[in-house]
Amino acid sequence: MNKKNLADLVIRQSEFKGEMGVARADITPPPNIYARSWGSAKHDAAEGIHRPLFVTSLFMRGGDPQLELYLVCFDLGWWYDNAHEHEIRKRIVEESGIRDEQLLTHMGHTHSGPITNLQNLERQGGHLIPPYRDKIVEGAVAVIGASKANAQSAVASWADGRCNLARNRDLVLDSETFLCSVNPEGPSDDTVLVGRVTDMKGKIIATMVNYARFTIDQRIVSGYEHLISNQLIISREKNIELT
Repeated sequence: MNKKNLADLVIRQSEFKGEMGVARADITPPPNIYARSWGSAKHDAAEGIHRPLFVTSLFMRGGDPQLELYLVCFDLGWWYDNAHEHEIRKRIVEESGIRDEQLLTHMGHTHSGPITNLQNLERQGGHLIPPYRDKIVEGAVAVIGASKANAQSAVASWADGRCNLARNRDLVLDSETFLCSVNPEGPSDDTVLVGRVTDMKGKIIATMVNYARFTIDQRIVSGYEHLISNQLIISREKNIELT
């Protein structure tokens, strides 16, 4: 077998080479913040902190002409509406000094985090929402700057697979009855996308996972329901940690 034959056996994933950096900051909310984050919750305010929440930034620079982009991921649930997202996003862009088109934000869709929109100010723990929004912005601005400062030559690569945990949740019983439940006959997206960023020596500096599922791991913690769900993780840890 000659060298050309050996080269034909090499399996290459989609990838690109550029300069990349990762940074993370703690954005754990205070205890007692308003946190009714799923329909069957039996409490309005968080009773304690089970695990910390983070904001993570992946900085990427490359291409010709060179582009600088930031993927900023929050261990939070969701933006309530466009106005909610735009207000937070505008502050992050202005305070970090980047352009709006450079920023891509992602919410992890956890149901174990606080509610951050201002419609809940009068609810139990709602008075803690405004200062917590400030903490979210401060954390995002900090990791944007730090991830660029940490940039080094790196390679980002990714591949996709399948996982049959995905389920269609739109169950129509009749013309007047619609349930958010498992629809065994409905289509579902079972794609799993996994990416990694390595330095030029092959050391992993970031891991990315995307799975558009809504499978929820329910546990009982100190007498109240604790939900863990995940759609995208950027991790600097050796093992991927679901948050």
